Amino acid sequence: MTLTLLRALGNGNPVGAIPYLLGGGASIVSSVVGYGSDQIISARIIDAKGELVTVSEDEQANLLYALRGAGQFFGLVTELVIKAYPLKTLGNNEGLMWKGSFIFPISRAEEVAATMEELMDDATKPTAGLLMAMAPPPNRIPLIIVAARYTGNPDDAKSAYKALHDLNPLMANGGPVPIQNISDGNEAFNAHGSFKRFGVVGLRRFDKVAFLKVVGVWQELIAECPDAINTSFNFQWDARLAKEAAFESANSLHDIRYWQ
Repeated sequence: MTLTLLRALGNGNPVGAIPYLLGGGASIVSSVVGYGSDQIISARIIDAKGELVTVSEDEQANLLYALRGAGQFFGLVTELVIKAYPLKTLGNNEGLMWKGSFIFPISRAEEVAATMEELMDDATKPTAGLLMAMAPPPNRIPLIIVAARYTGNPDDAKSAYKALHDLNPLMANGGPVPIQNISDGNEAFNAHGSFKRFGVVGLRRFDKVAFLKVVGVWQELIAECPDAINTSFNFQWDARLAKEAAFESANSLHDIRYWQ
């Protein structure tokens, strides 16, 4: 019998494992397994004296506290031992997540934002994803796009996103995707061999009014500077808070609810 296991994953395929795990590590599975740094069981590092040090609950416990969230500042990490989980942690035995998109004209930003405000705050349904203002190629028409995920039985995703379906989007699609392929469609956000071309800020709540103001500023920017059509604004949500760790650590992300 082969047992396939789930590990905490970054939001993009090129994300390096050790930097992601040391720095806190928000991901597509934070709500079911916790942040990346919460997965660290032990480590081996080369310290400032050039010595190879084993770090665990039994050895260098204070350093383990620091590595879990601020680990890049305490030495060269050569090895991490991390937690793994059975695939059923996702809410199904096949290791699947539902992934789909809802596309609206930008003129309907207020309707969509109002609907999303309620959907984001409903922790009874494990929804997650991105609320985006962008103009995708080839037509470059400004749109509001909800890139959605559902963690659980993929058959339940349609009812979880009923409110968006009821808005009659220009397009709605989706289906089950193996967890290892869930980020394959994000290549546009990945800068291979260079730096990622975006910044992220953590927030505690979704502010509909602020979101609509940003959309307005983005539209003005496009009107004044046509090259800005290549930019986008993304708001990332998970209806459920990240799973709490059973220990204290240097990870400062546990009270962050959303990202933009």
